Amino acid sequence: MKKGRVRVPHKLLLGSVFFFLVGIGLLLVTTGLLPRYEDLWPIPLTLLGLLFIYLVRVNSAPPGYIVPGILFSLGGLLLTLKSLLMPDLTMDRIWPLFMTFAGVSLAIYGRGFKGSFRVKILVPAVVMIILSLLFLPFSLELVRENFSSVVTVWWPLLFIFLSLGLFGEYLRKKKK
Repeated sequence: MKKGRVRVPHKLLLGSVFFFLVGIGLLLVTTGLLPRYEDLWPIPLTLLGLLFIYLVRVNSAPPGYIVPGILFSLGGLLLTLKSLLMPDLTMDRIWPLFMTFAGVSLAIYGRGFKGSFRVKILVPAVVMIILSLLFLPFSLELVRENFSSVVTVWWPLLFIFLSLGLFGEYLRKKKK
């Protein structure tokens, strides 16, 4: 291979994904499902995320690129679906989903490590996912009660979940 020339494996796959997403976006506009071309702005975010994931998968980028890859991909997809299906839905109602995406991307990144570093990544990831799923029903107004009144009643569940986690760890260590 010549020096200075970058090898891009799977060029056909990259091209097909790019043209597929561009074609879908333009088709959504021309069929009237998406009223304006401006509503396509999340598609480049999705493409950028897919590019990061691709670079990690072919081992030419650091493993940490998986975090922005997943965030951009899922975030762009969510924003595109929001534009398509629920254009009146505001960001202040769906923000917990971005916390979920961040937690999922950290969990996938942390999966590649062993030992204490893995725990240092997975614990915040799980906490982010749990908190986002806790806040989501309130931000989507699925729960009509005040958040503080719900927490005041249901906070003992923390002890129950802690006990289940400890019991699971006990069972895992007992198998070894």
